[in-house]
Amino acid sequence: MPDELSSRERLLRCFRHQEIDRTPATIYEIDPWDPSTYQSQHPTYLQYVEIARQYDDTFLPVGFGNEGIYWSASDEVSARSETQVEGSTHYLTHILETPKGTLTARYRRDEGVATSWELEPLLKSKEDEAKFLSMPFVPPKLDFSEYYRKAQAVGERGVLRPGLSDPICVIYPAMRWERFSQAAMERPRDVLRLLEFVAERLEWYVREIAQHCHETVFRICGPEYLGPPLASPKLFRDFCLAFDRRLVEIIRSTDNFACIHCHGRLGAILDMIAEMEPHLLEPLEPPPDGDVTLKELKRRVGSDICLMGYIEFRHLEYDEPRVLEQRIAEACRDGGETGYVLLPTAGPIQALTERSLNNHRLFFEAARKYGRQ
Repeated sequence: MPDELSSRERLLRCFRHQEIDRTPATIYEIDPWDPSTYQSQHPTYLQYVEIARQYDDTFLPVGFGNEGIYWSASDEVSARSETQVEGSTHYLTHILETPKGTLTARYRRDEGVATSWELEPLLKSKEDEAKFLSMPFVPPKLDFSEYYRKAQAVGERGVLRPGLSDPICVIYPAMRWERFSQAAMERPRDVLRLLEFVAERLEWYVREIAQHCHETVFRICGPEYLGPPLASPKLFRDFCLAFDRRLVEIIRSTDNFACIHCHGRLGAILDMIAEMEPHLLEPLEPPPDGDVTLKELKRRVGSDICLMGYIEFRHLEYDEPRVLEQRIAEACRDGGETGYVLLPTAGPIQALTERSLNNHRLFFEAARKYGRQ
């Protein structure tokens, strides 16, 4: 093995629990090589982008074109958006026309903040659920041009990372947590019908894209909606486990990697996540935000799953440098010689302070100092 691996080779070897030169480190939520992204265009993010260019073992976000509406190209369904601007706030209304009627959802987005907030969910009643289920499934002809372009752009500087919503990640926010939780207890068959409706499309979609991809990390989002304290382990088993395990199986049938994204407390659901058999698990929140230490995670699942995370984003925002350096030293030690990637639990959604920028640079420099194998 050479003294210094490329970022791509370092990550791939780490995923496979093979010998590496040092602990990989990434800020994960950014494409530092695309000048058209929000971060690359917004002046307050330019130093953050430059730090990523200099140090990051990159997981390059990537999408696929022509996905249709809920992964369907049916001409019986259409969607449009309307925007109302009040000062620096944008109110967005998404309108979905289905064979059984109209569905709407409303969101708020503020200038200078790279996220949005839901004001009104899509599925507000049983009638809305029936409208949703009326949408026919017609597989679209996907466009892979962005994937191939980004694969060439990243080269040996990292790996590609498409994001996937699991069925829970679609239905839970579409109903909002209170409606979903009540329905899951009072009419679980209706909830399963919605999840299975989405799963049919998602499984087709994942099967289609996975066969076009090579050594790519598919990040599956949604399990955290049914993790403690939002839900009980029983709800996780009933409404998440089987659906996500099928997605992982599809990805595992290729040479790609399945990554489960799950914030929060993992103790009560960790065995079920292991049943899914993902290659990777992130973002590993340390106590008191999480309830399992990195040492315990390595003991329980670390021989089979590459663990990623364990540095809270707020520590990058607020920690004194010596405190942050100690956290990183301990994470590199407890993460072991391979099968661990250092990353923050989130990325910034607004302008970074001077301390945060300095701490991001320290994050990488400390990883190189303490993660050297």
